[in-house]
Amino acid sequence: MQVCRLNGRISRHAFAVAACVVSCAGATFAIAEPPPAMKQVMPELAPEQIKDTDAWYVVELMGQRAGYMHSKRTHAADNITSETKMVFELGRGERKVRISMESEFVETLDGKPIRMKSRQMQGQAPLEQDYVFREKDIEVTTRQAGQTSTSTMPAIEGDWLPPGAAEREGERRFKAGETKITIRTIDPMIGVTPVEMTRTGFTPTKLTIDGKQVDALETTVEQSFAPGIGSKEWLDSEGELLRGETTLGGAGGMKIIMTRTTREKASKSGGGATPEIMVSTFVKPDKAIKNARQSTAAEFTLSVKDGELPELPDTGTQDFTRVDAGSAKLVIRSKSFAAASAEDIANPVYTASSALAKLDDTRLAAFVGRVDADLAAADKAEALRRQVNAFIADKNLGTGLGSSTEVLRTKEGDCTEHGVLLCAALRKVGIPARVATGLIYADAFAGGKDIFGYHMWAQALLEVDGEKRWVDLDATLPDATPYDATHIAVATSDLSDETGTLSLLNVASVMGRLQISVVNVEHAASQKSGKQGSDKESK
Repeated sequence: MQVCRLNGRISRHAFAVAACVVSCAGATFAIAEPPPAMKQVMPELAPEQIKDTDAWYVVELMGQRAGYMHSKRTHAADNITSETKMVFELGRGERKVRISMESEFVETLDGKPIRMKSRQMQGQAPLEQDYVFREKDIEVTTRQAGQTSTSTMPAIEGDWLPPGAAEREGERRFKAGETKITIRTIDPMIGVTPVEMTRTGFTPTKLTIDGKQVDALETTVEQSFAPGIGSKEWLDSEGELLRGETTLGGAGGMKIIMTRTTREKASKSGGGATPEIMVSTFVKPDKAIKNARQSTAAEFTLSVKDGELPELPDTGTQDFTRVDAGSAKLVIRSKSFAAASAEDIANPVYTASSALAKLDDTRLAAFVGRVDADLAAADKAEALRRQVNAFIADKNLGTGLGSSTEVLRTKEGDCTEHGVLLCAALRKVGIPARVATGLIYADAFAGGKDIFGYHMWAQALLEVDGEKRWVDLDATLPDATPYDATHIAVATSDLSDETGTLSLLNVASVMGRLQISVVNVEHAASQKSGKQGSDKESK
């Protein structure tokens, strides 16, 4: 059997869909000379040895058609080009978000990277990035909303293979009889950081495609950036991908399915209901929380319906203590901030510009210029938080994940746009910042009552009591209630170009299976009653 598609392409793209799902679930080329040969050098192929491919897939999410994927590979006299396009539509309450993602990777016939590019449309303005692989670094050009910037990033460390070479290496190792094949490669849709994919199984089976039963080879693919989340892929006798399934959050979580079909069937309008990925991901705790916005401390028990609960960050106001593989105790104190690690304090990524948080935008300079430059850092951070809240006048659910460049021009968005713009503004004034993604409690939202909904907010690295600490700042909340103890951080993201949206996948791993028990909630003393201390609400 000839197997020539063993780089886990569909499962990687499923994780790109997953990152979009996470961002949507929130409640609120010039050709360069190729670099020198890498350590893993593929034998150069003659053009007649290369097989062009052109495949179309229907994308389903939660049992409903969401859109399509088109993947093709072509070759010329001296290079191989791999292209992918995904278009899908997701529901957010009563709103719909249309998302398109395109990528291209060009490499030499012997597996040296030349360039790659990605184009994502999750809002009103497409975000385009071109990467040119040079001898000692990578040149990155970013374009959005009429703004263009060029930067460099370090060359990728270690052994890795471009997409075309990765498929040939998978074929070689399969023909050699290996039953466990691990390959390190890159997908432009999910960033510049190489991902390691391990494929096992290779079990003959039957599969129904477009109403016809066909012979297939079932395999399991695991990705290094999403431990514990496995994917299944089925290949035909020529090694072409027939079907891929990725389940986020274990057996009870969200399932993303991509199935091979014809161009006509894949690209036609679905005509049915759109998968709803916001309200459907709300988490109903075991009891309601009164006066959540005034909460100052809280203790929760977190658990998952099956499998292992991922490690949540000890960061900002949050203290995570594992009880067993599937559960943990979480304590949140809204006015007590954990000391940052020495690694975080020294990490330049938290002050760096990126495609999502673009610091050389002239509108960002004007935006932060409205805040008094002489304010202390903590006061300046709070002033920016309030300014972001007031600036985003149209608070709607129509954008998946907008960059600071887009938000500064549209003045609209939900929690993700508030978090990203605040992160960029903090960095612009010299305050290291990142975003946290997790959940927040709401009495009522989008038809749900007494629920936790997925959410994003910013964290600023500030000096508190003589130490650098991560301070949580939620720009979606008004001045009177700037932050509370019902924010549960599941992951943090530096919004860098290197990692793309991979850091959001920790959130995807709990969607659909997270359970929250309220142990204790404390509130600030009631100013009206004149009480001192705190009011407690216990289970």
